[in-house]
Amino acid sequence: MSESVAYITGDFGDSIAERFVNAADACKIAYTIGYKPVCPFVHNYFNWDIEDIEATKAGREMADLLLELSEIVFVCKGAKDENAAQDIEIAEKLGKEIRSLDPFFELRDILRQARRK
Repeated sequence: MSESVAYITGDFGDSIAERFVNAADACKIAYTIGYKPVCPFVHNYFNWDIEDIEATKAGREMADLLLELSEIVFVCKGAKDENAAQDIEIAEKLGKEIRSLDPFFELRDILRQARRK
């Protein structure tokens, strides 16, 4: 296992259930290829009310710190989400390597469909 930390961001989906499945899968993929994944989406959801402005600000500050500590940023399902777009912008300014996990998600979806048949 590498000591490298991978920051996980992206547009994880429309429903809460879909977001958690995709965020968890992204973390599993990062772990499987040798990174220690961090995903602020999961942490933020369980720890504070997203309607609270101060909590939202604290969540953004935490995400920024994790971005600074990360070696690489993995983006899932594009950057249509406002937070994901902000994460990518900050990662670019920090000179972080940014990679898409979309090919892994495409393969995951193909395998799931094949299992259903």
